Amino acid sequence: MLARDYARGIIEIAHKHAGPLSTPLRRTIPPFDSDAIVEPPTQAELESKYGDAREYSQLWFSVMNGAIGDFANYVIDSMFANRQWSSLLLTDPLPLSQSQISRSFEATLSILQRRRVQLLRRIIREHRLAEIPLAWKNDIHFEQLTSSERKRVFAIATNGLFRTLSDDHMAQVRDHGLATLLDPDDSLPSFDAELAKRWIFSRVLDLGWAPKLFGEFDRYAVGHVNRSSHKVERVGKKYQWIALHELLARVADRHVFVGDWHKGTPGSYHGAWQLGFVRDIDPTMTLRGPAKKESASASCWWTVSHNPSASFEGSDSEWLRTVNDWPNPCSLVRIADPNNKHRRWLALSSFLTWEDPRVEIRQANDEPCRYTWLNLEGYCVRKSELRRVIAWAKKQDFWGRWMPEPPEFYSYNCYLGEYPWSQAFQDLGIPADLNTSWSPTELDRGHTAPCPLLTASACYLCEGVALDCSLDETVCLQLPAPWMFDVLTLRWNGVESEYVNDDGHVVAFDPSARNFGPGTLLVDEKHLLTGLAGHDLAIIWILLGGKRIHRNMGQTTEYEGELQVSGVAWLSGQNVEVHLNPQFKEPNSKRT
Repeated sequence: MLARDYARGIIEIAHKHAGPLSTPLRRTIPPFDSDAIVEPPTQAELESKYGDAREYSQLWFSVMNGAIGDFANYVIDSMFANRQWSSLLLTDPLPLSQSQISRSFEATLSILQRRRVQLLRRIIREHRLAEIPLAWKNDIHFEQLTSSERKRVFAIATNGLFRTLSDDHMAQVRDHGLATLLDPDDSLPSFDAELAKRWIFSRVLDLGWAPKLFGEFDRYAVGHVNRSSHKVERVGKKYQWIALHELLARVADRHVFVGDWHKGTPGSYHGAWQLGFVRDIDPTMTLRGPAKKESASASCWWTVSHNPSASFEGSDSEWLRTVNDWPNPCSLVRIADPNNKHRRWLALSSFLTWEDPRVEIRQANDEPCRYTWLNLEGYCVRKSELRRVIAWAKKQDFWGRWMPEPPEFYSYNCYLGEYPWSQAFQDLGIPADLNTSWSPTELDRGHTAPCPLLTASACYLCEGVALDCSLDETVCLQLPAPWMFDVLTLRWNGVESEYVNDDGHVVAFDPSARNFGPGTLLVDEKHLLTGLAGHDLAIIWILLGGKRIHRNMGQTTEYEGELQVSGVAWLSGQNVEVHLNPQFKEPNSKRT
C-alpha cells in the first residue's frame, strides 16, 4: 500500500516539473493489479492450532482478540469494521439502496396507507428517543411507556398497516423486510473484519515470524506491555503492519470504497491518504521536532526580544491594565534580514508569546505568572477595497475567532511535498486557486466583512505520536496559502517550509523549521508586493492578543481580569501603520 503510494508521488512530481514521461500518469491511479485475497483458515482452525499456544499468545491476542487486542480493536476494526470498505467487488453491480426500495414501495400506496406508514415511522423515532437521556429529547411522552407498552403500540400500528396492504405489497414486505421499507439504511455491506484478522494473522506467519526466531525477543527483550508511542516494538507487530498494508492494497484493488463513512455510500478511491492514519510517515518531512534553543542567551531574529512583563515593577493588576509596554507590531510585521541589510521580510502569520522572565521562580513559590500573547494574520484584499477594509477593521473587536482562519492539514492526509498541487491535497477540499479562495462576506458569529478576504497562510501539522518513533515532538509549519503559489510563482525546493521563485531564490519560509522560535511565515517583501500588485491585491494584518495572569493548578484567587487587544496593520509606503483597540476585561468572577 505505502510503497506504491510513494512511487505514485515520485511519478506525479516528475510529471509536474519535468513534463510528460514515458510512463503515462493514468498508470499511477488505482485500482492496480495486485494478488487476489485468498480465503484464510477459519477461526476454528486457527484457534485450535494457535489459540492456546503460549509461544503465539502475544500475536494471537494482538490480532485475533478484539476484546483486549489493541491492534485488532484500534487498527483492523477501524479499517474494516467501521465500514471504510465494502464487501462488494468493483465488478459487482451496485444494488438498489434501501431508500430507493422504500420510495418505490411508498409510491404505490394510497393516502391512508401512507399515513399509517408515517405513524409507524414516528413510533420508531420516538422509541429511539425514549432510549436516550431526557436532555436530548424533543418529544418526551413516549418515554413514559414501559418497553412492553411500546411493543404493543408498535404491534397495533403494524397490524393497522398490514390490514390495508395488498398481496403485492405484503410480498414486498416479506422480500425486503419491514425495517427496510420503514427505516431504510443505505450503508453498503462492510468488508468482513474477522476475515481481515484471520488473513493478517496467517500472513504474519507466512512472512516468516516464528516463535523460534522472534519469540524470546518479543516476550522478554521488548519489556513490559504498554500503550505509549515511543517504545521498542515487537518484531511480530512489525510483521502485522506489513500484512495489514498488503491486505489494504488487495482490498483497494478489488472492493468498493465507502466514501461517506456515516451513510455507508460508495465513494471514489484515489489513494492511501483517504484511509486516515495509514500514511504514518511523511517522507518529505525529515525534522524530528521543533528546533531546540542552543543556549539560554540565544535570541530569535524574527521577533522582538522585549518582554512586556520584564521591567514592570507594579502589581499584577496594574500590569494587566498597562498598554504602553505592548510589543510594537510594526517590528513584528516588517522584519530585517540578519544577513542582508537591504532585504526585508513580511510576516504573514505568527503566534507570539512572552512569559514572565521569573516564571520558574514564581511557579516554585506557587506564585502567579504574567503572560502576554499576540497573533497576527495576514489577509489580502482587492486594492480598490483597501481603505474601506482598514476603516472597518479599526472599529472591530476581533476576539471570538470569527475571522476566516488559514486552512490547516495533517501529514497523513497530505505530505508536505504534495502541497498544494497533488490529488491528496485536492481531496482535502481546500481551494487552491485565487478565484475560489475568497471568503464570503458573511462571517462567523453574525459578523460581516465589507468585502471578500483572502487568508495569506496555511498550517501543516505532523503529529509527534507516531508509533514508529520517527518524531520526537509534533512539527507545525506555517506555509504560503495555496493561491499564492500561482500569484507569486512559488515552488517547493525540497527543504522543509522553503519556497523559491523562478530563479531558485528562497522567497518564503518558516524560520522555526531550523531555528528556535515561534512558527512564522516570512515572505520576501519585494517579491510579495510585486506579485500582489500584478493581481491588484493589497495586504493587511489583523492583530489579536492579550495579557493575563497564569496560575498553578489548584491556585484559587480572585480573577484579576485580562487585557484584550484587537487591531489592524497595513503598509503605507515604506512604513507599517498600526491601529490598536485595547480594552480591559474587568474581573467579575473567581477562577481556579
